[in-house]
Amino acid sequence: MFLEAKIEQQYYQRVHALLKLADRYSDQRLDQVCQHALEMNVSPSYSLIKSLLEKQAKSASFFQNSTSSEQEQAYLRGADYYDNDFSK
Repeated sequence: MFLEAKIEQQYYQRVHALLKLADRYSDQRLDQVCQHALEMNVSPSYSLIKSLLEKQAKSASFFQNSTSSEQEQAYLRGADYYDNDFSK
């Protein structure tokens, strides 16, 4: 298991590595990803947890960028545009 270590110092290093992920990502997101990793694997590795966090962050930023770009592409025309006679 990820947190099982024969040497106590290794245990603290592993816990510290997980806590450093909480500095980059929110505590709630880290908790969710750890829970998901435990559901996927009985003994998840640090690399699995980190990759899940990165994938989640990429997909979240993708959805944020796609919705903002859709809003930027809106074309609004005022009343003056429709008053013009384009048949000339």
